[in-house]
Amino acid sequence: MKFLILAGLILTMGSFVRAENSSLTGSLPRLEDPVRKHFILEAGYIGAMGTSQSDTSEVQHGFSGGFLVDIFGEHYFNFEAGAFVTQQGFAYSSKGIQSVGTNDLSALTDSKVSGKLSYVGIPILAKINLAGRVTNTPFIIAGVSPQFLVSKDMSIQASDGNGKTQYFKPDVIDYDPPEYDVTGIIGIGGSYRFSNMQSLLLQATYNRGFVPIDNLKQGICNQSFLLTLGFGVDL
Repeated sequence: MKFLILAGLILTMGSFVRAENSSLTGSLPRLEDPVRKHFILEAGYIGAMGTSQSDTSEVQHGFSGGFLVDIFGEHYFNFEAGAFVTQQGFAYSSKGIQSVGTNDLSALTDSKVSGKLSYVGIPILAKINLAGRVTNTPFIIAGVSPQFLVSKDMSIQASDGNGKTQYFKPDVIDYDPPEYDVTGIIGIGGSYRFSNMQSLLLQATYNRGFVPIDNLKQGICNQSFLLTLGFGVDL
């Protein structure tokens, strides 16, 4: 589903640029200076679902917000870097958890595990401007983001399948995720300049972490779909 959304967004942005091209080309900046900068504030929705080789995963809903500095070097190509706060995590149903702390769960066959993690990330991105200019264009972005853990929460709901249920919160769960993550980012978006110095931006990205985040089950990493709206101004 997320890939269909990404494809639909880039087609929509491409249609918009073709419609606007003839009326706006004369007023668009063509990068007379070798390097210009654009400061962008962004906020948006993040749907997080930790990757797993088994079990049934569920989406965790969260928020992302931060800023980017867009460094224009060429008509078709430029760089972005900044800082973001993101809420990520995972939720899954499992049948393989035998204990939580000193609590024996061997008789409770069904468990629902959920974790919420907040990070401060430093995205470093390359951007390809598909219309050959830095504004009023659809674009593709790709890069990496080192992330640093600032808060964590985890809960387990265990049941024997016959109505007996136990809940466990972090005070009895030995949950110790890594203090960092490295996330790969790929996405698409579009920008629209509505004045000489200001612009709006809509962007959708897929983000994939590479550091395991759940010590109760091997192989679960951060994975999320992020949709953001931004406001930019020239520096």
